[in-house]
Amino acid sequence: ISNHSYATIRSCIHDYLMAGKLPPKINFKFNKNNNIFKIEESEMAITIANSIRFCSKTHNEDDLILLGILWSDDFDPNSSLKANRGSAWIKTLTLVTDNDNKNDLTNTYVLSIGHKNDNHDVIEREIVHELNELSRDNTNSFFSTALKKNVGVHFRVIVSLGDQPERRHINYLMNGNSLYGTRYGYASKIQDFISV
Repeated sequence: ISNHSYATIRSCIHDYLMAGKLPPKINFKFNKNNNIFKIEESEMAITIANSIRFCSKTHNEDDLILLGILWSDDFDPNSSLKANRGSAWIKTLTLVTDNDNKNDLTNTYVLSIGHKNDNHDVIEREIVHELNELSRDNTNSFFSTALKKNVGVHFRVIVSLGDQPERRHINYLMNGNSLYGTRYGYASKIQDFISV
């Protein structure tokens, strides 16, 4: 798509479930007194899961709630002798799995690769379109090798990560030289802040 490779999120979920992997079970209640060791124990994960459990018209107990982590950044290939020659951009999806004993790289899928200086908005729009499609309950039946049957899958992104320049680009913020956007997450004139 517009000089970018693109693998669909749906194809990643299909591969993940065909490999015999399963998402972790997510509790119904968040206990703020407990230490959090895994992403599925976080308040956000429990909020997402409960939203699906209680608001989805087609959710049943056999359905899987699958969380994903999006990440994007640019990089220079190993073959590049000088910085910014042939620089590339990558967007990945990591699917949270129930096997928390190891950091399995096969849970991470490359969604897209393109040239660093190309406009990646077309890929971001494609991802948003697919996320909207996946949020509809009636189109998400996948075969699970581990369960040996077709199951309903409710997929949600729990976090989208990127370094500061990447976040600025995705959110259409200026590159650090704006008076009102010099610090990410703040829409105010930071220079006028004073310590009292």
